[in-house]
Amino acid sequence: MARMIALIYNWWLIFARLIEPTRHLEAITSRPLMLHAVGKVIEHGGQTIIKVSSSHAKFKKIQAALVNTSVFFKTLVSGAEQLSLAERMRRVLRRAFKKFFDAMAKYPPNLLPAPA
Repeated sequence: MARMIALIYNWWLIFARLIEPTRHLEAITSRPLMLHAVGKVIEHGGQTIIKVSSSHAKFKKIQAALVNTSVFFKTLVSGAEQLSLAERMRRVLRRAFKKFFDAMAKYPPNLLPAPA
């Protein structure tokens, strides 16, 4: 059970990083903010729309980040035919861990010396 909880916790952290790539969001504070909403799927004219309504006091704060994340996924879908599964996952992980990739580019790790 502990392994399942840890796996779910880790997936939540990756999801939270997709929404807010520049900072760490603790699950105990981010879950109520992001999950305190009701979603409805609307299908009309060959399009599928997900409408999310929230009564959380700070929803406006997260709404912009969710819209930004939605735009990111739409770019993945529009280019999905040209991108391999590995490339799509690479883009998702690069966005989720942007803070760490930027830090590595700025301050690359010291490499081990080559064996003699």
